[in-house]
Amino acid sequence: MTTTDPLVSVVIPAYQAEAHIEETVRSVLNQTYAQVEAVVVNDGSPDDLVQVVEAIDDPRVRLLHQPNRGVAEARNHGIRASRGAFIGLLDSDDVWLPQKVERHLDHFQRRPDLGTSYSRSIFIDGSGQPMGLYQDSKLTDIEPIDMFVRCPIGSGSTPIVRRETWDAIAFQSNHFGEVVDSYFDASPELLLGEDVECWYRLLTQSGWGFEGIGDYLTLYRIYGESNSANLTGKAESWERLLDWVARYDAERVAGFRQAAMSYHDRYLARRAVTNGHGLPATRYAVRAMTTYPRLLTEEPGRTVVTLAAALATCLLPKSAVQALLNRATGDAKAEQAALMADARAQQTGGQ
Repeated sequence: MTTTDPLVSVVIPAYQAEAHIEETVRSVLNQTYAQVEAVVVNDGSPDDLVQVVEAIDDPRVRLLHQPNRGVAEARNHGIRASRGAFIGLLDSDDVWLPQKVERHLDHFQRRPDLGTSYSRSIFIDGSGQPMGLYQDSKLTDIEPIDMFVRCPIGSGSTPIVRRETWDAIAFQSNHFGEVVDSYFDASPELLLGEDVECWYRLLTQSGWGFEGIGDYLTLYRIYGESNSANLTGKAESWERLLDWVARYDAERVAGFRQAAMSYHDRYLARRAVTNGHGLPATRYAVRAMTTYPRLLTEEPGRTVVTLAAALATCLLPKSAVQALLNRATGDAKAEQAALMADARAQQTGGQ
């Protein structure tokens, strides 16, 4: 390492993260590329998070504080305070594998026009054990609709972004009475959608390249599936997200809105099947096909099987329906991973 090596800042928003925050921070400090700083943002956490972080004896750890305002504002705070030429994001219970920063810097070096680099993820359980599930992502030729159909970034623990790219999407907002630059939009209308909206702007508004690397470099922690799913709320929040993005990119959103709603409805149908709710599953499956009939030609097998499983859920035991769904689509692990990622989003949404 030389004095010209770039500093990489890693922003870690933290709320009620006492159990895993040390492992998360040390995964940054233990990178094979050592020129890093871990910027932990205490989002008004009521547990012993602060004491745990303060006990980590390494000058590369910085601890910031703010009243509880949510993950979007915590990330904004951390990005503003970061000193690195590259700024990554890491949730407070996830882990980076040791070569992650090095691999991303290699990616940036190969692609001088690249602004956002992300990786794939491995799912781990609450105790840190691999679950045999992987979050695969599309890596190249990313298009705006991809943000709304199997979003390639996958989670807020995978991207590392060039500072100039963050600067390119910054907007002014009020932070505790002071007008400052922000990057994630904390508007209530975007609750649980602020990540996708930010990735969308990084892709379409920054003027920099957007690409992933195929390595599995993030350990994404899952505590178990949510026992209930507010499907109506999810559908409404997705529509609000599309409405929000249409404010500044109306023509493009109009071009893919029906497809985005249809793919999301099909996902909700499969979620309802997993939870044993046959009637809502059928309703979402039918709406998916009528909203965007091309769904039947773009992914006929997955679409027809989803409808069949929804109808069967009204008549058959849940276990039999899920087994049929997994066998017919051949992607049981991918399906489970998607549902678990959704459950994780529900669990962390209150931050």
